[in-house]
Amino acid sequence: MVKFLPVSLLLMVLLSACQVMHSAAERGDAGTPALTGATWHWQGSFYNNDTRQEPDTPGNYTLRFDGDGKVRLRADCNRAGGRYRLDGHRLTIEVLQTTLAACPPGSLESAYLKDLGNVNSYLFHQGDLILELKYDSGGMRFSAAE
Repeated sequence: MVKFLPVSLLLMVLLSACQVMHSAAERGDAGTPALTGATWHWQGSFYNNDTRQEPDTPGNYTLRFDGDGKVRLRADCNRAGGRYRLDGHRLTIEVLQTTLAACPPGSLESAYLKDLGNVNSYLFHQGDLILELKYDSGGMRFSAAE
């Protein structure tokens, strides 16, 4: 019994710390934006092969994380929705439905949706939201709508 008490206590402390990190990420701490509740405008994606995708109109590509695990987004001329899963700084996004309007030539809709499906984690950098892609293949940068 004596041996199990320190291990149990340590486990409880570690689990509490994980919950605090999760809550802090969702609500935002002083100086750090909150992941949920804001509408994020896509500024572009950058890839480890030195290529980039940058929309001409960032407001046509938006992302909003609701507190209930749902995500709403705009992908140029289409609207979409789905769900996300947050575990610490690990983040996965699953787009479940989208409208099927034909966007004009030059639209980055497909690249945007593909990148969102490859998100693995997130962080904040100078007020921007950075969604990191799987396999260290790049990231997506978002700025909060004003």
